[in-house]
Amino acid sequence: MARPLHPVTKKELERRGLSNVRAILDNPEWVGLGQNAEVPLHTPGVPNPERAQAEEWCREKEGASSRGALWIAVLTLVFAAVGAVGSIIAAWPIVKDWFK
Repeated sequence: MARPLHPVTKKELERRGLSNVRAILDNPEWVGLGQNAEVPLHTPGVPNPERAQAEEWCREKEGASSRGALWIAVLTLVFAAVGAVGSIIAAWPIVKDWFK
């Protein structure tokens, strides 16, 4: 496990966003390949994180976004089921008349 990120560095990564940080990490001209390679943020007063720290931050963000997407999918299914049951209840008097 990598050392914890400096709070200022974490704030800078949050400001840049997951896609930008991932683009920096994926470009070997900007960041070395080793886990201890420094990720240059080119921001005065912000300590540069190690590659392992930045990758761990990205994994945390990706996990949070996938949990959010799963939660939305579950809520969508629940509301669809409630709507289907409500439609059946609302249509029941009409359907009952068809069988007379």
